[in-house]
Amino acid sequence: MSLTSIIERRKAQRRYFATDGPAHAISRRLHTSADPATRAGLLDALADIDAELARQHPAAWGPDPIEHENGRDMAESLASSASLLRHLADTERAVAAASWTPARDLKAGGRIWCEDRWAGLQTVTTGSGPVPGVVHAHIGPHGPTRVFGENDLVRTGGPDLTFVDVAATFGPAVSIAEITLWTELSLTADRDARAELIDQIADHAARRVGGQAAESLVSMAVAERDVAAGAIDAPHPQMPSRASIAVFFVVIGAMLVIPSHPVWALIALGLLLVGAAAGLVISAVGLRPDWATVWSCEQTGERLGSAAHVRAQAARCRPGSWRILPRIVRRTDATT
Repeated sequence: MSLTSIIERRKAQRRYFATDGPAHAISRRLHTSADPATRAGLLDALADIDAELARQHPAAWGPDPIEHENGRDMAESLASSASLLRHLADTERAVAAASWTPARDLKAGGRIWCEDRWAGLQTVTTGSGPVPGVVHAHIGPHGPTRVFGENDLVRTGGPDLTFVDVAATFGPAVSIAEITLWTELSLTADRDARAELIDQIADHAARRVGGQAAESLVSMAVAERDVAAGAIDAPHPQMPSRASIAVFFVVIGAMLVIPSHPVWALIALGLLLVGAAAGLVISAVGLRPDWATVWSCEQTGERLGSAAHVRAQAARCRPGSWRILPRIVRRTDATT
């Protein structure tokens, strides 16, 4: 590979990481934001990033087959991840467009969405039977009885939404079982229940688009559970910047030599400044990873600059990696 090609590849990699940069902050918000309309916008933003990473991946990393996925390229996996995230955003929009009522507040004469249609409630009883806190919603004179927990959110308004409506957004490769789960997810507002459905969808999606792409759904199931638990966003410890470290050593060096050897102090100071400038220039052209990557490599035992290290840098930008696993503290834990 020529020097020009190496420089272009490094530039492409820097663009790749810059494109992925906002994804971590977006993902952090998905672990704490409960509003479905807000979540839909955040998921769309993540999908846009993955789609752009899929476009940039060949220039930044070349052919990149994923182990244990029969040679599926990482660019293809990122594109599939973007598609899954867009479908997940669609389910949040469906939740946002509907009206939801706690089961304990259901009234006779109202209506609920039941089996692809609106159904009128004939009677509603709470706490009857051997299990207290259970709501029995009786549909019509001869219809079925739906059983809910008192705090379950029940769809009581909004546009019609059926299996056929959801199926129209998928291609022929998607199984009926998977589309059924996507439909149920579009009709579910409870965050814990959504997490369970997303995990099931991820299992189906993994067979279709590979486990790497499906990890984006697994991570979003974790986010749903964090939201259900009332998680709060905790700040990360910040690594010092390269510039601040360089200035620190320059100052320390100057303080050590200037009092007793003014001539050598100037020489030492000049060398320190040259070294600091060289380090910043090398970093600027992408010949060394940043401090966060150095820290990660120390944790995983990768040798800096090795082929394994370069591939690991790309892996850390992939769905299901560090960028969608922010440091989250649940409220119940934060108070202890």
